[in-house]
Amino acid sequence: MPPMSLMRQVGRNLPEYHAVQEKAVSLRVVAWSAVAFIASIPMSYAGPCTDDIGRMQGRIDDKLAAKAAAGPYAVESSRAQRSDQPTPR
Repeated sequence: MPPMSLMRQVGRNLPEYHAVQEKAVSLRVVAWSAVAFIASIPMSYAGPCTDDIGRMQGRIDDKLAAKAAAGPYAVESSRAQRSDQPTPR
């Protein structure tokens, strides 16, 4: 709520008061938008991490190859070895 002295100064010219209020709101929106934009700039300087991705992919591939070379987790059941569909006909 604006101070009463300001309301008395505006007095009869209420549309002018609302125009000033709208400009103040617009300026606040622009100011906060600028702050949000400026705050997001450092995040955009992340740079490429291709080498890190390549190293991690190599580690994952090595672990998967070791698990695959170790053999299956369990013996297949006779039902799994029949090669027919387990769905009813």
